[in-house]
Amino acid sequence: MSGYLLESTLVLAIAILLAQMPRLAARTRYAIVFAALMKFAVPSAIVPRVLAFIGIDLARMPKGTMVIEALGPLSAADGAAAPVSRWPAILISLWLLIAVGLLVRALLRGRAALRRALADDLDATPGELAALGRALVQTRLARPVRLVRSQSISAPATAGMLRPVILIPAATHLSADELETILTHECAHIARHDNLLGLIESIAGCALWFHPLVWIARHILDGA
Repeated sequence: MSGYLLESTLVLAIAILLAQMPRLAARTRYAIVFAALMKFAVPSAIVPRVLAFIGIDLARMPKGTMVIEALGPLSAADGAAAPVSRWPAILISLWLLIAVGLLVRALLRGRAALRRALADDLDATPGELAALGRALVQTRLARPVRLVRSQSISAPATAGMLRPVILIPAATHLSADELETILTHECAHIARHDNLLGLIESIAGCALWFHPLVWIARHILDGA
């Protein structure tokens, strides 16, 4: 376990360094750091399932044995069970408590921000809806997307995974071409399921709250 943690840390460190390269596209920077962050979850979540898919069941593989008959019978002292330390269980419980607390806080903050943005929303104008229709065609997005104007945000944003919503500032005054460019960008986020990737990133970041490089990686992902 410690060996894999060290290996994943090295991969993440290299990814963070690569993300600092000049003229690197934001999407490429995001992909590099996100892939390195996900490496922490590979062994426990993916490898056993991949092996089972190709017909290798780790649970049914024969276990190795050690021949001890030649050493003679074990004495009572040798066979006595060693005292079990409570520290592993305490540390695991502490890690889990903090991870769950951070994840719940992140989810609650996200829901609160979305409620504030939708509390004073205004219906999109016919011109804005027409620009959204053109953006949907350009990104080949067949899912229904809601467009609203919010008085509590200062920059366009996309929220929701099952029922995506694009929010634009109510005070925005853009030409038709500028609005279409912005909406196309937001529709591209929806088509790539970026909100789902953000949720996965948040779960991984909360689970690895103790790792300083993970905090740096999440800062890079937020700015990508």
